[in-house]
Amino acid sequence: GVRRPAPEVVTRVEGWAAGVTAGVNVSGLLVQPGAGERFGLAGDYVATMMDLVRRLIRAGARVVFVPHVHAPGGGGESDVLAIQRIREGLTAAERASTDVVPRDLGPAESKWCIAQFDWFVGSRMHATIAALSTGTPAAAYAYSDKTSGVFATCGMSDHVVDARRVAGGAAVEVLMASFLARGATRADLGRRAPAVVEASRAQVRDLLGEIIRWRATGGRVPPIT
Repeated sequence: GVRRPAPEVVTRVEGWAAGVTAGVNVSGLLVQPGAGERFGLAGDYVATMMDLVRRLIRAGARVVFVPHVHAPGGGGESDVLAIQRIREGLTAAERASTDVVPRDLGPAESKWCIAQFDWFVGSRMHATIAALSTGTPAAAYAYSDKTSGVFATCGMSDHVVDARRVAGGAAVEVLMASFLARGATRADLGRRAPAVVEASRAQVRDLLGEIIRWRATGGRVPPIT
């Protein structure tokens, strides 16, 4: 579901939304050492995301980072650490055009924030589902076939860039095309939202099934996308 966060958070988000806002989710999983080899990424994930953020800022957007996975102390696969790494690579002027959604929000509150943005891009599958299911124009830069499946369900395959095949400027160009097409995309999603919601529910069912199988076999939980 969607739930309004505390009044002070609402005021901050609505202040950002007064202009053009681009929500950005950076995956802590993909910035870890060895992630490129582990997931077969086509290039430097951090450099690609940093280039995208710079392009969005130059296009007049305020970039609002949205952490989706949190870890104690901000380590491990935490998106908070990944976001910090991207922001530290920006110039002071660029950093002034960015913000971060409070990390202590629940999923339903984060979803409300995402719904206020003009466009959203993420590497975590469930972060992009939160956007699509609220009719928010979105794109994905991810390595997961499941992400491609969700976007295909709502006729948005052109808004997915497979990080295993494309990186750098080529990836950024596709994602910027998605950003520039956000008006038409919002209209399309308004007609297709029910299919997106059902796709998100199916993904949750799949995830629960994987957890049940893990508990039964004593195996490892697959990475959270």
